[in-house]
Amino acid sequence: MRTYKDLAIAEEEQKLVDAVNKTNNLLVEAPTGSGKSLYIPWFLSNHFSGRIVVLQPRRIAALALAQYSAKLHNEPCGKTVGYQFRQDSCKSSATRILFQTYGNFLQELLHGKMNAEWVIFDEYHERKADMDLLFAYLLKLQAASRASGNESIKAPRIAVMSAKLNREEMEQALGVKCLS
Repeated sequence: MRTYKDLAIAEEEQKLVDAVNKTNNLLVEAPTGSGKSLYIPWFLSNHFSGRIVVLQPRRIAALALAQYSAKLHNEPCGKTVGYQFRQDSCKSSATRILFQTYGNFLQELLHGKMNAEWVIFDEYHERKADMDLLFAYLLKLQAASRASGNESIKAPRIAVMSAKLNREEMEQALGVKCLS
């Protein structure tokens, strides 16, 4: 039986621990097939108590990743790991890792719903308008939270992952160094 520790990116766990302890956000560039789409959400769910939302550009990716991640948890989909996108959902109140499409997450925000301690932007190299809109909104929410010092403004932490990134632009936007 495979586990999260079998994924190639698991070798870099200490870098991830150091990064999330030092900064508010996370930026990861790793090759296709390294396991970042599975490992990073699992890693964050082990270090933080809130929900980890993993945004995917396509429904098929969200579904496949949620199902495989649930299998790695040795649970049915909808318990610890779930998914949600237009007209299909497999989640519960106990779901800690939720795979969603960018469009579905944007619709939730438009209706005033956001239940996330971390929002992971996966496959960010596929830049689309909804990705950029969500990214800008969450950065603005983080800035408002810092500026006000008010705990009632709840801004999730942001992780951006891709096989290829415009590092300098993303490092400046997130205020972090890129892990590779």
